Amino acid sequence: MFQYSFPEDDLLQNLIDLYFSIPPVYLPILYQPHFRRDLALGRHLVDSSFACVVLLVCAIASRESTDPRVLFDGRDRRTAGWKYFSQTSRLARPLHLPPTVDDVQVCCLLMDFTSTTSNPMASWTIIGLGLRYAVELGFHRHQSNEPRTIESEVSKRLFWLLLFYERATCLYNGRPLY
Repeated sequence: MFQYSFPEDDLLQNLIDLYFSIPPVYLPILYQPHFRRDLALGRHLVDSSFACVVLLVCAIASRESTDPRVLFDGRDRRTAGWKYFSQTSRLARPLHLPPTVDDVQVCCLLMDFTSTTSNPMASWTIIGLGLRYAVELGFHRHQSNEPRTIESEVSKRLFWLLLFYERATCLYNGRPLY
């Protein structure tokens, strides 16, 4: 079992509202209605991958929040969100289990958070992990005969977002694409 420390309920709702009010720079990572439904059902209390998604949403939204409770030390604005981000450093899923959509979303959200830190190169490794998860789940395959669903659209979006992140990071840092 896992143990995460989530923000108080009022702060959690405030951070989630704030996260979804910030326009995504490239593509939205999460589908808001499903995210809010799963949160209301308490999935973050029993599923470690989804718990990491929730904590990373809180970490990203904390950068825009004026509430002092989001600060790691209560005073320094540069620590906004770190108390949530630091809890996600443990792998959310055991390595012997296949990845889930939540695991791919965790990689995208980790990349979003780490790309603006003092160590943005960590995001390159995270992107690689996310791409491998996405390929293992078959997100890279074109499914022309299957009906379009929210889940299939989210999976395509996640794959192309990770591929874009990988290309942009490689070009920016002078790294090879493959």
